Amino acid sequence: MPVDDEPMTSKPGTIGRLFGLTRGEGPSGYGIYAAVMAVVTLLGVPAQLGLQNLLVREVAAYELREEWALLRGVLHFSFLVVVGMTVVVLVGAGLFALGYGSWFKHEEVTTMLWGLTLLPFLALGGLRGAALRGLRRVTQGQVPEFLFVPGLTVAFVATYLLLRESLTPSRAMAFRAMATVIAFAVGAWLLARALPASWRRFPAEYHARRWLMSTLPLSFAAGVQVLHAQTGIIMLGIFRSSADVGLYRVAVQGAALVAFTLSAAGMVLGPHIARLFVAGERGRLQRMMTWSTRLMLIAALPTAVIFIAFGEEALQLLFGEPYQAASPALAILCIGQLFHAATGAAGLFLIMTGHETDMAMATAVTAALNIVLNVILVPAYGITGAAIATAVALATLKVLLYRTAVRRTGIDSLAIRLVR
Repeated sequence: MPVDDEPMTSKPGTIGRLFGLTRGEGPSGYGIYAAVMAVVTLLGVPAQLGLQNLLVREVAAYELREEWALLRGVLHFSFLVVVGMTVVVLVGAGLFALGYGSWFKHEEVTTMLWGLTLLPFLALGGLRGAALRGLRRVTQGQVPEFLFVPGLTVAFVATYLLLRESLTPSRAMAFRAMATVIAFAVGAWLLARALPASWRRFPAEYHARRWLMSTLPLSFAAGVQVLHAQTGIIMLGIFRSSADVGLYRVAVQGAALVAFTLSAAGMVLGPHIARLFVAGERGRLQRMMTWSTRLMLIAALPTAVIFIAFGEEALQLLFGEPYQAASPALAILCIGQLFHAATGAAGLFLIMTGHETDMAMATAVTAALNIVLNVILVPAYGITGAAIATAVALATLKVLLYRTAVRRTGIDSLAIRLVR
């Protein structure tokens, strides 16, 4: 990935300084950090093999039916699969580094090595969070990732910056790795406390074949979902500069604030969808889907409107003047997230009701669309083209998922119901 040599002379914003993007780093330095995180996130897909959604669904059902032997079995099965897949991924990454490491700059390689240390803790931490959500400990399932990881990372970086003027992307990634290890330990402790005492008295029972068959479409769907999110960053890294990657990453982070309530709602909804569907309570299930979508849309609107109307000002305040160029991309991504909120959690609904193959097919089609649009738009329009491609692909995915959910179950996930 090319690194821009032109120094950034403008004063960085608050977040820009926390990531050490000063003294010539600017969006370029952040671009290296963002590109490595995108690669690590993609590598996490085969490592986790789609087991997070499987765990939420199965743990919720087993707890409802008090099938403790199967609950213990699915937790053990998931742990062994993730450990094995993580080893395979790390060995493959090591072989690639040995063969092609000379293609990259020293700072890029060092940042990637630190990023790879995240992989086992991200994969196993994802399983732990899924198990807690299945046990209806939604807040505990999210505390390590949403509180400890960013909080500790900022604390480490801020402490370092009290002693030094700036830090490199590799050091920022090292601090991220340290925070992730600590968060993993906290999450493991929370899961041990949440599991019912009676489950240890039962020998583990395995439905390995059925679980493994479910993980195939779930893993594929998870992979293309990550691809949806990271395609723009990867294509910008191929066709444009590291500075463009850094700018687009900032736009993605801003849009993620709009999507935060959607993700949080999905964490809560998953186990409840599985329970109500297993219990056959379709009326309650429909009401929950409708009202959850309305609440998600209401919660997403204020942040989206601020970023669409005052994107330049917000980016200058948070990141600094060089990042104002990301405001058009931020506005486009926010519009896409508003459409996402208005159509509800149809994809999660399909997974929790056993229609993961339909989810995988829809995501595959739109992932291909996303790649094609990025290839067409990014070389000519840069980060704005990447944002358009991502927003169009997301909207197309949501339409397909909504129609599939209605066809399969009759449940309407829109904020304003069309199916009665």
